[in-house]
Amino acid sequence: MARADTLSLDARALKRWADACVEADRFASSGEALRAWSGLYLGDLDLTERAVEAVIAAQPEASGWLPAYLALRAQAVLEAARGRFPQALDLQSLAAAVLLRAGQSGQESRLLAERAALLRAAGQETDAAETFRGALALAGSRLERYRVLRRDGWSALGSGDYARAYRRLSQAFALAPTPPEALYMALQAYAAQALGLGQETARESLRADVADADLDIYPGLLLRHALGQITEEEVLARAGSESRQNPAAWQAQAGYYLALAELLAGDRAAAAAGFERVLASDVVALPEYGFAKHALAALAPSR
Repeated sequence: MARADTLSLDARALKRWADACVEADRFASSGEALRAWSGLYLGDLDLTERAVEAVIAAQPEASGWLPAYLALRAQAVLEAARGRFPQALDLQSLAAAVLLRAGQSGQESRLLAERAALLRAAGQETDAAETFRGALALAGSRLERYRVLRRDGWSALGSGDYARAYRRLSQAFALAPTPPEALYMALQAYAAQALGLGQETARESLRADVADADLDIYPGLLLRHALGQITEEEVLARAGSESRQNPAAWQAQAGYYLALAELLAGDRAAAAAGFERVLASDVVALPEYGFAKHALAALAPSR
C-alpha cells in the first residue's frame, strides 16, 4: 500500500479492504490505529501516517472493524488539515460505513455532525446546513445533542461565522456533561463572541457563565486570562500537568487563546506570530488548530 498521503486516491481498494475488515467480524487489537490517533494529538504526523499505513497493510482477518474505523477516521482528519477535503470526505464516509456495518448503532448523529463540519470546510454550505439539521434531529440524548452542537460551533468558529459559533457553543455549554467541558465551552464561546462583538461584551457574558465555577480546574487558567485577571506570563508559569503531559497540545490549545488576546489588544503582529506557533505544533486534532488557521488567514491581507 502506498504512503498515507496517497491512501485516499485508491478509494475502491480501500473500500474492499474496509468491507473485508467488517466481514472478518473481529474486535481486534487497535494498537496501531490508536497510535495513528496519538500522532494527531502529539503533533507527530509522521507517526500517524506510519500507523495508518501499518493498519491498512494488515490482512483484514487480523484487523477487524475497530482498527479499520480508527485508521480511516485518523486519515480523514489528516487530509482535512491539509485542505484536501474531497479525500477527507471519502475517508469519513468509509469510516462511517465501517462503524455502522459493524452494528455500532447510536453513532449516527455524531457521524453526521462530523460530515457537516467537513462539508462546511469544503465550502459546501448548503449541504453542510442540511447535514447538520439531520444530525441534530437524530441526537436523542442530552450527550448526543451536546456533541452535535459543539461540533457545529467548532466548525463555525473555524470558518469565521462568529454569531453561529457563539450560539452553538453557548448551547453546548448549557448541556456539557462535566465541569471541565462546560468551562471549555465557555472559553470557546467567549472567543467567538469577542471576535464578533468585541472583548468587553464577551467578558460580560463570560463572567456570568463562570460566576459560580471552579476556575482551579482546567481550563480555568485560560478563563482567568480571558477575564483579565492574570497575565500571559502567569498562565505559562502556573501551567500544571496539562503542559507537562503533552507540550504540543498545550501549545496548540493555550497558544490559540493567548494569541487571541494579542489580537483583541490590537497587536496583530504578535497575534499572527502566536497563531503561526499553533500551526507549527501540528496538533491537527484539536479544534484550536482550525481556529488558528482561519485567524491567520484573516490577518494575512493586512500584515
